[in-house]
Amino acid sequence: MRKRRSSNFLLIVFLFLTINLCVAGSVKFDLVIKNGRLVDGSGNPWFYADLGIIAGKIAKIGWIDTSEAAQWLDAQNLIVAPGFIDVHTHVEGGITRIPTADNFIRMGVTTIVTGAVGLSTGLIYVPGTFAKTDEIIALAKTAAQCKGVYASHIRNEGNEVVAAINEAIQFGERAGLPVEISHFKISSKKLWGQSQLTTSLIQQARERGLQVTVDQYAYPASSTGLETQLPDWVLDGGRDAAMARLREAKQRARARQIRAREKIAAPRRRHSQNDLAAGANFSLLGSRPDSRRLRRRSRYFRRRESD
Repeated sequence: MRKRRSSNFLLIVFLFLTINLCVAGSVKFDLVIKNGRLVDGSGNPWFYADLGIIAGKIAKIGWIDTSEAAQWLDAQNLIVAPGFIDVHTHVEGGITRIPTADNFIRMGVTTIVTGAVGLSTGLIYVPGTFAKTDEIIALAKTAAQCKGVYASHIRNEGNEVVAAINEAIQFGERAGLPVEISHFKISSKKLWGQSQLTTSLIQQARERGLQVTVDQYAYPASSTGLETQLPDWVLDGGRDAAMARLREAKQRARARQIRAREKIAAPRRRHSQNDLAAGANFSLLGSRPDSRRLRRRSRYFRRRESD
């Protein structure tokens, strides 16, 4: 009787150990991320896949059973992607206020590049507004020789956004380098709903074999300096020269007349979403301490917005 009990006990212990060894043996990954839409950074469309991670590194991409995971996360309806490399960053002192860069990490940015990776232009800003297409193409060809990219705030994001996108694509096509269009959007309210047209321009370029990409911020607003509301000739020579012109009554009157004509004609605004004459929502977020008149105008526009 004692022998049988002893045998039964040994059998139970053996089965228990075997089951635990099987379970332990089936755990292959420290972490599995399941059901996510995977964007792998190659430029191809996203696809569904699971990720198996060991010691902080991706060990498998494909279908993975949860039994193989010490821990697992359900990423259904979420994007799984490598950390983004931000080559167009506006840290401007912010990194000293938030040295852990939480604001970047929450947007998926894990690396900030501070070196030159190509040619960038801001064609709505002085002096870029004065740059001709052929001049930029010549510079872009030099960047192409170093395997660089061309990135741009395009020349217009409002009523002439289509022409501006085509110009950016032309830079890449004629210079032979990848093109990145920053802050891809339609600012002009009269063209809202035309994004199918603007995105089709990008798709057509890619179908021709060009490497054209865009980026877009994740909020329905934008900001820039008030100098973008001034005619280009006012800003010729820099900010000091512009302030000198604006101190002259005749020059101010000339600038106002030009802006009035732009409002009447199909306006050629560089940044029409911030144009006061366009009736857009506007708030003054920052100014010089002595700019009381501007602060009063900011309060005026906020009141109009709430009416």
